[in-house]
Amino acid sequence: MIRRAWEMYREGGITHLRNEVGWFLWRTLGPYCFRNQRVGRAMFRTGIRAHRGLGFARYTDADPFKYIYVDPNAVEYYYSGPPRGWGRVVGGTWDLERTPLEEHPFFVAVEEHYRQDIEWKHTELWELYQQRDLPEGEFHDAVERIEAVYESIKKNGYRSQTELLRMNPQDTVRRNNDAIHPSLNEIAVNIFRDGSLGKKYSGTHRLAIARVLDIEKVPMLVRTRHAAWQRIRSTVRRSSDVPEEISEAHPDLQDLLDR
Repeated sequence: MIRRAWEMYREGGITHLRNEVGWFLWRTLGPYCFRNQRVGRAMFRTGIRAHRGLGFARYTDADPFKYIYVDPNAVEYYYSGPPRGWGRVVGGTWDLERTPLEEHPFFVAVEEHYRQDIEWKHTELWELYQQRDLPEGEFHDAVERIEAVYESIKKNGYRSQTELLRMNPQDTVRRNNDAIHPSLNEIAVNIFRDGSLGKKYSGTHRLAIARVLDIEKVPMLVRTRHAAWQRIRSTVRRSSDVPEEISEAHPDLQDLLDR
């Protein structure tokens, strides 16, 4: 373990080492903390606020677990790279490595099938499985999962993970494969320097289906904010003045404007 820590330090310095240790502790201890959802969230909120209060600008002022309610079609990009974690504020150029959601094969395939009535085997999803030389059985399994999500949302409406936990806790826990606790398994986004939203981690199927079903708004969780966007939040917090280039309806500003 000491050798690995030294390697991480050599790779990216003390910041990289600290981030990797934090991520390891989150993945290791997080499931125990979140055995009680309220306790887990309270502990993590307190940690974020303490770091922010001590002057660590790499953490946001926002509640890391607050829902933002977003038109699914307002998520413009797909982003799968670093940084990781919750409540993070990170500068640099990471947010420029983004893919328009309209060009992402999975989202294109869902649009092709449900809006254009194209058979799954003629969509970009099939092409993706062919390119990766994946078994056809896996493709059919993936299609079944997509169709199950589609039918569920079409029949029952879009429900948050918190709602599903109350209604059917065992099934919701079983279906969770993206987060340390089902309550954190909402559609996740990062917020880039210009306020645009980039899909990150959990909820890919739900977001794609919500778009084709034209659902007005769905709850999402923010993972990381670019430092430039956090500065805009800080300005709005101090003065309630929103810069001209930013819409006052931006979902990440509502907790500040509604005070």
